[in-house]
Amino acid sequence: MWGMLWKEMEERFWAVGVYATIAMSLLWVPLSIRPLRVKMYETFLIIHIAVSFAILVLLYYHVDQFGYTAWVWICAGIWVSTSNCEMLIAGI
Repeated sequence: MWGMLWKEMEERFWAVGVYATIAMSLLWVPLSIRPLRVKMYETFLIIHIAVSFAILVLLYYHVDQFGYTAWVWICAGIWVSTSNCEMLIAGI
């Protein structure tokens, strides 16, 4: 069974899909601990932005060969627009 999985990892879409899943797990599990977020909010925010960007890049390469990149660009546009709205509201 594991031999078959390692063989699948040779294909780019499979490998970057696994890496994107790992990146999403990094966001959900350790960064979802409330005391950690409250105590070190700036650090949490920087890590959140960096990992979110990495997920978008990995998702782009995951779907590139299947022609679904428009959906990734839509996600990136929503992410950028909500970030800009948050900065406008905060007065930055």
